[in-house]
Amino acid sequence: MPKRMISLFCLILFCLAIVGCGDKANMITSMDPRTNIIRNGHFHDYPNIKIDDAYNAFFSSPKWKYFKSDDGTEVVEFSGQCQYRNADVNVRQQFILHADDTFEAGALSINEVPQLQLISSALISTIFATYENKQLSTDFKNSTDKQEKQKVVKVIENSFVILNDDSLNLQQKNLDERQYISSNRNIKLSVEKLTDKQTVFTVFCDENNIYSSSIYYFREYRIFRVKDMESQCEFFVLNMAKESWLMGYDKENNKWNIYISSNDYENTVKGEPWISVKNEKLYLTYQQEGIRVKQQVYRLEWDDNKGTFNCIDEGIQ
Repeated sequence: MPKRMISLFCLILFCLAIVGCGDKANMITSMDPRTNIIRNGHFHDYPNIKIDDAYNAFFSSPKWKYFKSDDGTEVVEFSGQCQYRNADVNVRQQFILHADDTFEAGALSINEVPQLQLISSALISTIFATYENKQLSTDFKNSTDKQEKQKVVKVIENSFVILNDDSLNLQQKNLDERQYISSNRNIKLSVEKLTDKQTVFTVFCDENNIYSSSIYYFREYRIFRVKDMESQCEFFVLNMAKESWLMGYDKENNKWNIYISSNDYENTVKGEPWISVKNEKLYLTYQQEGIRVKQQVYRLEWDDNKGTFNCIDEGIQ
C-alpha cells in the first residue's frame, strides 16, 4: 500500500464534526468484531465513505485493535504509516466507542508524540479529502459527460490570476481608499488612521458598510485582487506588516468573508506572513526577514462547492 503525504487542510471553518455512526460488527473483516463498528462506520461529514476505505487508501500497513482502558472506556485504535513533511511517520488514532454503537475520535499521536485535537481534526479532513479527490479523478476518467468533467476539474485544481495590484498608503494622509467592480458590485476598501495606535479597515458594497475591523497600524498596505479562472470567483488579498488576509464578497449572503488569516496557522519559522500568486497558484508563506531559503509554505485552494479555502501545508522550504 503506497504511503500518502499528510497535507494539513487548515480550513477557516476547521472544526470537523468528528462524531460518527457505526454499522453492527461482523466477524469477516476483523478478529475482534468491535473494531468493525469503526471500520464499517462513517463520519457525519462524510456519510458515503467508510472509514476503513479512507484509512486504507491513505496509510500503509494499516492495523486495527480493540482494548479497554483502565477506567473501562472501550477504545478502537488504528495504526499506520504515511509521510509528513518528507519524512516517514507512524500514526496512532484512537476512537472512543459508546454503548449505542456511535463513536468519536480520541487521542492522536505521531511518532508516539501526542497531538492537539486541532491536528486530529485536520488529519481526518485530509484523509477523507484525499479519498474524495481520488474518487473524483476516477469519475473524471470514466465520465463521458462534458459538463460533469468540467465540474470535476473545478474541484481538483485552481488557477489564479492577479487582476489589480495596489498599495494603500497612510504616509501622506490618514485615509486611503480603493474601488473595484467585483461580482457586478461596487466594492470600496478603506484604510483609515484614527490615532497613532488605531487603524480601521472598512469594506463598502454599493456604498453600504458591510465590514469593519481594527488592524495593525503601518504606513503602507499592499492589496491585490485575484480571480480563480475555474470558478470565476474573485478574492482580495491584504498584506500587512504583521498579518495577511484573504477575503471576498459573498454575494449570496451579501456579506464580507475573511477566508484566510495568517494568525490562524502554524508559523514555525517565526517569519513575516505574505500571500502571493506564483505560477498561477495562491500561497500563504511565512518568511524570516533577510533569509530567502527558510520559509513556511501553505498552498491555498478554493473549493467552490463548499465556499471555503483549503489550506494545504507544504512544509518548510
